[in-house]
Amino acid sequence: MSATYIIRYKFLLLHSAVLMLLFSSCKKFTEIDPPKNRIVTTQVFSDDNSANAAISGIYYQLNSTSMAQGYMTVNAGLSADELNALSTSTDAQQLQNNVIQVNNGNVLSLWTGAYNVIAQANACLDGLNASVSLSAAKKSQFTGESKFLRAFCHFYLTNLFGDVPLVLTTDFNQTDTMQRTSQAKVYQQILQDLQDAQNALPESNPAGVVRVSKWAAAALLARANLYGQNWATAETLAGSVINAFGNQPLPDPNSVFLIGSAEAIWQLQPPSYASNPFEPNTIFSYGTLYYSVTDGLLNSFETGDLRRTAWLDSTYYNGALYYYPYKYKSSTYQSPSTEYYMILRLAEQYLIRAEAAAHQNKVSVAVQDINVIRTRAGLGGLSSGISQTDCLLAIEQERRVELFAEWGHRWLDLKRTGNAAAVLSPIKPAWISTGVLYPVPVSEIKLNPHLSQNVGY
Repeated sequence: MSATYIIRYKFLLLHSAVLMLLFSSCKKFTEIDPPKNRIVTTQVFSDDNSANAAISGIYYQLNSTSMAQGYMTVNAGLSADELNALSTSTDAQQLQNNVIQVNNGNVLSLWTGAYNVIAQANACLDGLNASVSLSAAKKSQFTGESKFLRAFCHFYLTNLFGDVPLVLTTDFNQTDTMQRTSQAKVYQQILQDLQDAQNALPESNPAGVVRVSKWAAAALLARANLYGQNWATAETLAGSVINAFGNQPLPDPNSVFLIGSAEAIWQLQPPSYASNPFEPNTIFSYGTLYYSVTDGLLNSFETGDLRRTAWLDSTYYNGALYYYPYKYKSSTYQSPSTEYYMILRLAEQYLIRAEAAAHQNKVSVAVQDINVIRTRAGLGGLSSGISQTDCLLAIEQERRVELFAEWGHRWLDLKRTGNAAAVLSPIKPAWISTGVLYPVPVSEIKLNPHLSQNVGY
């Protein structure tokens, strides 16, 4: 039996066991059967190679969720002022119109997808904690990756739903009746997991940027601190990431999302059955356009902005001209593989550092980082003498046109800055303030009455 086969076989044992343990389609995310697979799990974490395959399984699980197939981008883009739904999908129309029902399937898929990844990360952490045979370096790396991925999913859950169950265990006795945890406590755990990951992970992951490193943990930690208005910490962390990449000029917009991008901190490699990321097919597939950018987003680009020409495309659909996101240009299933799915990149770190500095009234420092972004976009630089207010407005604008249609940045930005109502109520007649949080899926509440619903649903 070849070494490769042994690794795959051991991974399949764990993967099958974890699936049996955690992901039965007829159960809620917290409903976990008694762990019948402890012996198998222990065997899987008996050597570095099989443990590595198990950790790869967490990434595979993330790849299998709607989050990584473009729906985090699409759903949040509809909720914000980025995207319009051209399909007749009721779920998509609810998100766009801010009239989300508690049985919305798109919302449910984000909830269950994130918790499935968390469950698999927790299962791996159990195996790692119990193992006495792994090398110290690999045990540290794998623990860091598991905690990072758990924090990543909790980050999106709490920013979409507010208070959410904080799942740190595979013990079904605890998870079966778990209640929602306050967002403050969820954030505490996110910060702790990311700090642990930063300390545990190597500066460069042996697998490359398709798996997370110390700098990926620092990058997400910088974002979490920005959201928490910990300005000095966010500035320092973002600066450490930028410095680690050598303060090099950002690459041309057309090469940002390619394999080997000089801007990539973490990219998700498509699973073996796909050549390129799923997101392009989610937006525009085989002649059918499902989502277009709003006029507001289209008109927000300055004249001469290279991002408009590089990251948007247009097509006639049903007799009308529409523009749509075109950051990924390769078909999902068409070879060769040219793109990986970008999750964390350097441009965001420059914008984090700029915003954190501006809030500390270090305007000239902030402007330097803003101008790094604008220079790459082919635009002129801003004056270092602008006011703090104008500086923050400039950062908001650059975040809008730099990070559009990427993992919900615009939706989360509008919420965290308190600007959602001012921006969205004029363009969404049904807007209500409680719409800043998605509803807890009703199917989850029926299975676990200990879960409460968000106000307004």
